[in-house]
Formats: sequence, structure tokens, C-alpha cells
Amino acid sequence: MNKIESLEVVVVQKEALDCQSLEEVSLNLEATLKWMDKACRAYPETDLIVFPECGIQGGHPDPNPQIAFTMDSPYIASLLEKCRTKGVWAVFNILESAEGRIYNTSLLVNDKGEIAIKYRKVNTFAPLERNYPGDKLMVCPGPKGAVFGLMTCYDGDFPEVGRELALLGANVECYDKNAVEKPPHMK
Repeated sequence: MNKIESLEVVVVQKEALDCQSLEEVSLNLEATLKWMDKACRAYPETDLIVFPECGIQGGHPDPNPQIAFTMDSPYIASLLEKCRTKGVWAVFNILESAEGRIYNTSLLVNDKGEIAIKYRKVNTFAPLERNYPGDKLMVCPGPKGAVFGLMTCYDGDFPEVGRELALLGANVECYDKNAVEKPPHMK
């Protein structure tokens, strides 16, 4: 296993609007970009910023296809650009539209503004979460000897996910979870 130098990580726990329109998505995105500025200002040696699941489009269990992003979305481009200009890695979670389906997708973006991992949540929380599951766990090298693996929310309830990421070589497992869990009757 690789030795990791001191990795500086900021975890942002923020509540996002449950978006029904792209205007609301823009508000969440603007807040995310501001949190990146705050994190980098407060902790200038930051290597990685982790944002919660549902932080961009909100946590509605029945995703609105009108607010899901394709990978060439300008919303994603602004996240990539912020990572590049700040020189930090970050984990973001989006609703991705691809292949006529909606996925709960986490992105690990490197300090050059490139997507290092695009992870589609494997263990969706059925029957509440109505997006399609992904089918692949993956890892990638990061700064200071880190090898990152991603998991999202309900994935963390299954020890097999963490074990598989470790077997793939991960020595840092990034786990993005919805910042504020609301019972179904309160949504």
C-alpha cells in the first residue's frame, strides 16, 4: 500500500434546495462555488474538498429529468473550472442524464479541472430513489500518494463497497452522503 503524505481535506456539509427548475439549480451551484472559495481561503493548503450527495440539484427521490445534466453541461464546466483555478481536487454529486436514464453520479475532479472518476452510484436506495444504478467501482491516483475511490450514501451501508475499493488499491475512500436526511413523509 502506498504511503500517504498529510492530505488536507475539507468536507462541506450544506443543505441544498430540492430543485424543480434550472434556476434553483443555479442557486445551489452558486453556493457550491462560494463554498469552494471559502474553503480555499480558510485552508490554503487544501488538497481535496468533498461536497454532499444531492448538493447541486437537491435530494428529491424522484428526479426531474429537466434538471439532470449531460456531461457537457455548462454547470459541470463551471465546477471543473473552479477546481482548475483554485488548484484543488473536489468531489461533487449530480443527477446525470445519459443513455435515456438518470443516474446519481459522483464526480472526482482533479486540480487541473479534469474528471478523474465519474462514479454512478451502484446501490440506489430502492424504492425511494428512482434513478438507475451504476455497475462499476473505480479508483485513481491523487495528490500526495493518495489513491482515491468513491462511494455514495447508501453504498456506505455495504462493507463490500469499501472492501472492493481497497482491493482496487484505494487508500482514501471518499464517501459523499446527503447532508440532511429527511424522512420520506417530510419531503
